[in-house]
Amino acid sequence: MDSVSIVAAARELFAARQYPGVVAACADALAELDARDRGAVALRLLAARSLLALRRDADAQAEIRACLQVEPQCGPAYRLLGELAARADELTSAKIFLREALRLAPDDDEAREWLTIVEHLGRPPAPPPRPRARADRPPPLPPRPARITALPQLQVGRRAHHAHAAAAEH
Repeated sequence: MDSVSIVAAARELFAARQYPGVVAACADALAELDARDRGAVALRLLAARSLLALRRDADAQAEIRACLQVEPQCGPAYRLLGELAARADELTSAKIFLREALRLAPDDDEAREWLTIVEHLGRPPAPPPRPRARADRPPPLPPRPARITALPQLQVGRRAHHAHAAAAEH
């Protein structure tokens, strides 16, 4: 089977979200292909995307590195590095990789979308809203009524009862 057919089959598996199958098919095909074959670069990119989907970031990075050794000007490889960096919360690195991806492949819409996301994530949060102007404030509440602070002295207990009873007799 030629590399074009292998890449097409791997793309079908990827479209069906059969990521482990993509990784296995690409590994088998890469074992048979010359590393400098153009199909090998496409297979490595597909394998890297599948590994990213499987959250196997270190393996994905190794595939991307191998891809860039063969084709140093590979825009999609830099996009994938940008995705990896964004996933690791390394936003400065992600911006650098994604800008390089767009420089090398200006029509890469995925790289453009990722760069927009990363730039948005890298912005500081919006400041809290400013207090309203005096004219926008509601009118002040009316003053509260005065509190009674002095209470009459009351006698409490048995003595008070006797004192009250004695006063009633007189």
